[in-house]
Amino acid sequence: MYLAQHIRSIQLFKYSLAISFVLIGFFTSLATVITVDNNENSGALYSSIQVAIDDATVGDTIIVAGSETTYDGFTLNKKLVLIGAGYQSTEDAQFGFTTKVNHMVIKNENPALDLNASGSHIEGFYVNGVVTTAGGNYRYISVGFEGTESNTLTNVTFTRNRCESVHLSYFSNIKIYNNILDNIGYAPNYNSVYGDYPFGSNLLVANNIFTGGVARVKGSQIFINNLFIGSDQVYDVFFSGVGITNQASGIVFSNNILWGRATGGASNVALTHNLVLTSEGGETFDYGTNSTGNNLENVNPKFVDVPEFALDFSYDYRLAEDSPCKGTGSDGTEMGIFGGPYPFPSAGDVPNVIVTESRIPKITDFNIRSAAVPEGSSIEIDLKARVSNNQ
Repeated sequence: MYLAQHIRSIQLFKYSLAISFVLIGFFTSLATVITVDNNENSGALYSSIQVAIDDATVGDTIIVAGSETTYDGFTLNKKLVLIGAGYQSTEDAQFGFTTKVNHMVIKNENPALDLNASGSHIEGFYVNGVVTTAGGNYRYISVGFEGTESNTLTNVTFTRNRCESVHLSYFSNIKIYNNILDNIGYAPNYNSVYGDYPFGSNLLVANNIFTGGVARVKGSQIFINNLFIGSDQVYDVFFSGVGITNQASGIVFSNNILWGRATGGASNVALTHNLVLTSEGGETFDYGTNSTGNNLENVNPKFVDVPEFALDFSYDYRLAEDSPCKGTGSDGTEMGIFGGPYPFPSAGDVPNVIVTESRIPKITDFNIRSAAVPEGSSIEIDLKARVSNNQ
């Protein structure tokens, strides 16, 4: 028992040390680092994410270890940095496990009482459950970005996570990039990103992989350089006609690749520099009241190795050199997840085409030179670390 606890404590120390490297790169001054681990005898400060959030001070960083056991869902209502180990188990993962959580809600409840998650950063989680919100039967969400009519949620970054669905309301300046947004829990092939009315402004959804679609979005939002993967025309990318509605003035949908996902459901949307391919063909972006241009319709994007309309980590979603998507994005880069503002992190060939870890450097070698030193003396430690595409 003691040995297991000792080993786990050393692992957590290494994890904390690694996150310190990240903090130096992220911030001008170091914040308090709080550790969470729900494994028995972990040596972490907390076993519950929610309790750690409740006890944290604005500006702190919470690191959540990977685990075989899913963490309970939580509400984030103060400005914090939350970083997990990643959303897909690999041999190179820091502990070999993902950081799974049932659901998360990021809120601005009352800034006068410091109950405001604006300015937060969330990275490295696998949100594999849902929470049912009050109201209509479609509101089953994995991740909620929620402000109020008088308290807008602002400046939140959500990156390198995997979840079923994202719900947004009363927000401004939200960045959602380098995630996998798919249908893990309730309602397979359900929408992945949807907004409630009134919605918000300045949403950037960039360089994500979707296996769902987009619904009930309006306002000044940008969807750029995403890959929408469908089970071949089962659902429109804009969720069966109720997605991007006739209130959607200002929405930009560019440089996206629709791989087996139909184009329908949008109105008053700028649809430019996109590609669509399904097995049945006949898809077009030029319909209704949308503005269109420079789209590639019913054209093979020529991935390196993607044999079917599906998400699989053994597939290579990079574009071949002769791909028609190369250099044809609106910014002169390629369409899809490896072009544009936030190219999807990649570490080479399969199975590392898609990096699924957070940006915590992995400590590959760790050696304490002496097992015993006099009290008050320094301990000499040798270590080597590797960054997981620290983009």
